[in-house]
Amino acid sequence: MGERTEYTPGTFCWVDLTTTDQEAAKAFYSGLFGWDAHDNPVGDGVYYSMMSVDGAHVGAIAPQPQFQRESGVPPVWNSYVSVDSADAIAERAKELGGTVHAPPFDVMQAGRMVVIQDPQGAFFMAWQPRDHPGAALVNAPGALVWNELASPDLDASTVFYSGLFGWTVSPFEGSPEPYLSIKNGSANNGGIRPLPSPGPPPHWLAYFGVEDIDAALAKVEQFEKSDELKKIAANVLKQGTEKFVPELLDAMRKEKDPTVRFAADGTPHPTKEQVDDVLYFRDYVMPELVRQKREDSRSCLACHAVPGRVPSMTLRPADEFGYMPTHDLLMNYRLLQKRVDLANLPKSK
Repeated sequence: MGERTEYTPGTFCWVDLTTTDQEAAKAFYSGLFGWDAHDNPVGDGVYYSMMSVDGAHVGAIAPQPQFQRESGVPPVWNSYVSVDSADAIAERAKELGGTVHAPPFDVMQAGRMVVIQDPQGAFFMAWQPRDHPGAALVNAPGALVWNELASPDLDASTVFYSGLFGWTVSPFEGSPEPYLSIKNGSANNGGIRPLPSPGPPPHWLAYFGVEDIDAALAKVEQFEKSDELKKIAANVLKQGTEKFVPELLDAMRKEKDPTVRFAADGTPHPTKEQVDDVLYFRDYVMPELVRQKREDSRSCLACHAVPGRVPSMTLRPADEFGYMPTHDLLMNYRLLQKRVDLANLPKSK
């Protein structure tokens, strides 16, 4: 485990995410990495959320500044390099052709920092530590393990960063693609790769460790699904059931099985995947509707109990998912229309 209480100058020491949706980001990364969040107030109702693994700080999540939102800047992970003097690094960066976007400033008693853009366009932060040296844990599951620059000019980036931090930058032997290895002294400190074209602007990319990459990807896919359903749940609050039900059907089907089969009594025969989707809808979307404080969540969905109109959704097990008597599965919009007058259901406010 890479526990740290200090960093050699020139070493990547911290990362934080600035995002348009702080709560959603905290939920995503907490679910992915097992992070715990501690919200530190920084004024005007804004919180800087310190994220930790087993009590050790590994990074932070913060609201994106308003001017960045207005400029269309996407959410981004920011990489911090530990330095002896933020002021001296700012001056040296300008001498090397970089741009200082935020002059050195104090972050209370935690440290002093400066925001710099390299000559190729990538942003990074230089951090002069005081009470906060940086991440207390690195090179471990859920913690920072690597920083990588995507640059349109590998040679120019080498000159800039070597001159700024004293890094040794050299080709990574055996790589099938051009790749440069960064060393700070004798320690590995990241890499530089060519910027794809077309692609994003130059940037520093942060890598986090996981114990099982396949399991981590599965969590990401599950969160993408839940995030989509969460947005649909929010949408019904604004647009009512006529808009919501078709969107729900599209989201649940996911192109897995565009056809829906029926028994003689008109009951759908869903696939196992469709059943999983409905269960997820029941377990996630309905609580989400309640969480968003809809005044009458019962009336918004035909699969939920609407007094005097539709019975509660009932899912009963069946052999190998071959047949499920689920009149309220919401697998067929036309069947739903026959049973419920959607136009007369109460609208969300």
